[in-house]
Amino acid sequence: MLYSCPKISFFLLTSPPVKTAFSFNLTCGVGRTDGEAPERGWSNINPLSAQTKVMGPASRQETIDDHFNDWNHKKVIGLVRISFYNQLVYKLLI
Repeated sequence: MLYSCPKISFFLLTSPPVKTAFSFNLTCGVGRTDGEAPERGWSNINPLSAQTKVMGPASRQETIDDHFNDWNHKKVIGLVRISFYNQLVYKLLI
């Protein structure tokens, strides 16, 4: 198992050998990452906080899970549309 860290403020506090040992940029087979993706997910769920504030722990977790599942489904559908569009454009250009 290999442990690595994306570029985070943790690296500002560590020595160069630690940065080198755990850097994504120097790990074989690892591509670039979008470290802001989790932040975008939480920013989309922020309006839900007022509704879940009055819920119990289980119903709050279920509601948050449902909203994240819906958000992930919309992302997947969007990727399919983009992929289809890119293939269509590619075939038209050939």
